[in-house]
Amino acid sequence: MKIKAFAVVFWVMFLRSELNAQKALLYHFDNAKDSVFFQKNINPAQTTSDSATALQILRGYVLSLHRLSFLEASVDSFSQIDSLFHAHIHIGARYEWARLRNGNVPDAFLAQVGFREKLFENKAFIYSEIANIESNLLNYAED
Repeated sequence: MKIKAFAVVFWVMFLRSELNAQKALLYHFDNAKDSVFFQKNINPAQTTSDSATALQILRGYVLSLHRLSFLEASVDSFSQIDSLFHAHIHIGARYEWARLRNGNVPDAFLAQVGFREKLFENKAFIYSEIANIESNLLNYAED
């Protein structure tokens, strides 16, 4: 009886440790320049416990790249081979504003929210800046 109990406890402990084992997360890129940029600016995780967590980590990386003006960034493929997760990440080009002009918003509104056309000429595209302007315009119009 003691041997069977030991075997069950050992098997459960082994199974638990196997389920919680860390798996290496390997990143693949279109070129070496993207690989260096990613390592330097994103500080990627090297291991993860499961595929769901790995995918969550990868989504975070894509959002970080989008915030850095790499709007094409995506995870092109994700697979698991043995205890290794492989992710092919496309970074793409960094986007910049050519120019952002007023369309049909009254100049008085734009002045109140601090919009200046020259602030967006030949600068990196940062979505949060547009979202802030839009939010400020809506708040101002509501008031």
